[in-house]
Amino acid sequence: MSDNGLEKKWREHYTRLIYAEIKQMERFREQALKRSSGDNVSRFDQKITKLKEELESTETERYMTFIEEQEETAAYQRKRNEDRKSALMDEAKQKSAMQSFYDRENAARRSERNMQYMAKREWEWLCTQDERLPDYIRTNLTRMPGNKGYIWKGIWYFGKLQADPRDPIVMFEKPRGSSDMLIHEMKYNQYHRIFKKNRNPPNTLLSETIY
Repeated sequence: MSDNGLEKKWREHYTRLIYAEIKQMERFREQALKRSSGDNVSRFDQKITKLKEELESTETERYMTFIEEQEETAAYQRKRNEDRKSALMDEAKQKSAMQSFYDRENAARRSERNMQYMAKREWEWLCTQDERLPDYIRTNLTRMPGNKGYIWKGIWYFGKLQADPRDPIVMFEKPRGSSDMLIHEMKYNQYHRIFKKNRNPPNTLLSETIY
């Protein structure tokens, strides 16, 4: 098979893997919709969008790594075929080469199973935490625009109402073990400020990161 033929074959295999991940994320998204968990829906929407972007690009780090692995495997298989034709290869060397090949195949399968397992565990963790979300936060979110919300146990919950895209993102967070309420104010590619909410204004600026 020519190099172009191999590249086409690898691209088709890579595309099938990405489509499988997209379908899995879409199933998770449907489950999140049934649970009326908008923040989780948004999270899976972002993952699906990123995966679809990977389908259109041949320059992503993940795709380049995939091609390198395929090239290594192809080179190994060519060498294995040449070695088979060589009368000088003894039985022990053949056995070692075959074992190496199977090890690589098994490693690839383990990697795929681990990815599926981690995705499932992440979804289960999100569902568990979502069930524990305080009622007052869930109620407040129904009255907040989409650029405002809460950070609770590391999960970002955004408001349900329409937001003006020109407005900054404002997130409220009460760190575990602290009585302070933190306010995160962010604008994409501009800044990220963290304030401590005071009983009387103005709030105290704790940090500012300029992008």
